[in-house]
Amino acid sequence: MTPGKETISSRSAVPFIRLARQLLLLVMLGFAAFLFGGLAFTEMGSQFMAQLPTLGMIIVLADLYAGSFVIMLWAFYREKHPWVAIAWSLSFILLGNLATLTYVLWALRVVAADHDLHRFFHGHRAPSILAASRS
Repeated sequence: MTPGKETISSRSAVPFIRLARQLLLLVMLGFAAFLFGGLAFTEMGSQFMAQLPTLGMIIVLADLYAGSFVIMLWAFYREKHPWVAIAWSLSFILLGNLATLTYVLWALRVVAADHDLHRFFHGHRAPSILAASRS
């Protein structure tokens, strides 16, 4: 990269990413508190179990696992070690969107540190992708 040339990975993206991380964390904590309170202290838990065999709930679960599968593919693409991707995949299956949000926040930490969006999307493959696109 030539000096003075602005790219998408420049410092102008960093405030947006910091704000996005903080908002996602706030949403995650609020959602976790709502679920814990709703399932532990109300009748919602028993109502949830009554709704489980319906078509609507099957569609919701299919959507959840389809999204988890896409995030799993991204994790296997991004991560250098397969065992790390396997651990994340198990958490996606067991914890659903809460684990997905955690993984996205974990992946965003490299953007804040390096100011590089390519590392967010491509993980350890980012340098080789950039080198191939420049040649």
